[in-house]
Amino acid sequence: DDFAESGFSLMATFNPNRSMQGLSISIAPTWGQTSQTQSVVWNNSSFDQLPFNTGGGLGVKNGVAMNANVSYGMFVNYDRFLLTPYFEYSEGSRDNTSMILGAELKQLIMASSLVDMHFMLGRSSSEFGSEGNQLEINATIQF
Repeated sequence: DDFAESGFSLMATFNPNRSMQGLSISIAPTWGQTSQTQSVVWNNSSFDQLPFNTGGGLGVKNGVAMNANVSYGMFVNYDRFLLTPYFEYSEGSRDNTSMILGAELKQLIMASSLVDMHFMLGRSSSEFGSEGNQLEINATIQF
């Protein structure tokens, strides 16, 4: 048996400010089997896609997926930190959906201590009846 994968993805991003301040919007439809990026950590500079395309050895027909992200970056504490609340939505083949609400806090100035935090609350569901909630807190604090 020969095995082949094919797919196509497209990403449209609106981010008016290179400093990551202000509104950012990303929409990324995919068709067929594309590179899996589910394990990549979200960051504001490149909106990660969360495609739920399955296929290949699983015997599931490849389909269409839509991934969207909306965020708003704002400076806090006298421009020392960038706070970015965001919302991500993914819908894939076989009715897999994911909704994530989160916030990221990044230190912008060099100092003897470092603080970076990422909070995320999410929910996913699939056609197979499985549903799941996710709570994640990642913090890097150096003194």
